[in-house]
Amino acid sequence: MTKERFFNFIQNPLSVHANDIEELEQIIEQFPYFQTARLIYTKSLHNENSYLYNDELKRTAAFAADRSVLYKLIHSIKKTLQLMSRKV
Repeated sequence: MTKERFFNFIQNPLSVHANDIEELEQIIEQFPYFQTARLIYTKSLHNENSYLYNDELKRTAAFAADRSVLYKLIHSIKKTLQLMSRKV
């Protein structure tokens, strides 16, 4: 994975697709304490409705310095999408 692609995932977590999940897993295996990679990986599992999501959410929460960031990442995008659908 290129750093430009990773930066794109940081800026737009909804752009992560199922085929990107394996690359994020490799980054986490190589750098287990890389919090940003874990956050994006967990969000991607959430986006794909993966059965791995609940276990990874617990693991990511343990690694997170501030769990509110994780919560906001998972829930704020849902709220934004709900607000956008109401306006249409």
